[in-house]
Amino acid sequence: MSNKKLKEHSSVIEISGFENSRKLGQILSHEGIIPILCALQERPKLFRELYAESGLPSTTFETALRDLNKKVNIIRKTPIVADNRDTHQYVLDSIGKELIRFIHDYERFMTMSIPQQKVLEIEKTK
Repeated sequence: MSNKKLKEHSSVIEISGFENSRKLGQILSHEGIIPILCALQERPKLFRELYAESGLPSTTFETALRDLNKKVNIIRKTPIVADNRDTHQYVLDSIGKELIRFIHDYERFMTMSIPQQKVLEIEKTK
């Protein structure tokens, strides 16, 4: 295989290796995702608690919840007993918790002045 074909072939492999990240990026751009993640950062919640705290329209909420649970698997439903009946709650998994930390760090970084950002970048390389 020529070098050109090898490079083209290897870049296809590299790009396809980020399929989950690509899905996550697409999901994060959807309305309702961030409010749900933030609502789950402190503790697991029942559907009705999560819906009320998110402040989202029902269709937006249900779509975002489904995407977080099924498409990127960063929240999960766990069975519990509440009010003497079997139900479930939504739990942010470890990747979801890490994502929330990243979002908070990103927000803090973006509110810094450019000189502050540069200082922080230099400190990280030490």
